[in-house]
Amino acid sequence: MAYIDKKIAMQYLANSEKIFDKLKTNFLNTYKNFKPQMESYIKNNDFDSIHNLIHQIKGISLNIGSEVLYDDSIKILDEIRKKGEVAPFLLECYIETFEMCYLELSKL
Repeated sequence: MAYIDKKIAMQYLANSEKIFDKLKTNFLNTYKNFKPQMESYIKNNDFDSIHNLIHQIKGISLNIGSEVLYDDSIKILDEIRKKGEVAPFLLECYIETFEMCYLELSKL
C-alpha cells in the first residue's frame, strides 16, 4: 500500500495487533467527516481549527503507519506557524492524501 505501511505502525505500537486494530477503528470513526469539516474550515479561513485538526492527525499518523500523512501534516503546520495561513492548493492536496490514507486503512 502506498499510504499506509503496517510495519511502521507495528514499530510504534510494540507489535501489538490489538492496539493497531483499536487505533484504526478509532481513527476511522473520529475522522469519517474529515473532508467536509476541513472544507468548512477552509471556506471560513479558520486556520486555528485547521491547525488543531491537522495537529491531531499528525499525532496519530505514524501509529497508523502513514509517514506520508505525518510528513504532509508537518508541512501544513509549519506553513500555518510561519504565515498564519496555508495556500488552498496545499490544503486540497492534504485532503487528497488524507482520503487515500483513510481508504487504505479501512481496507486493513
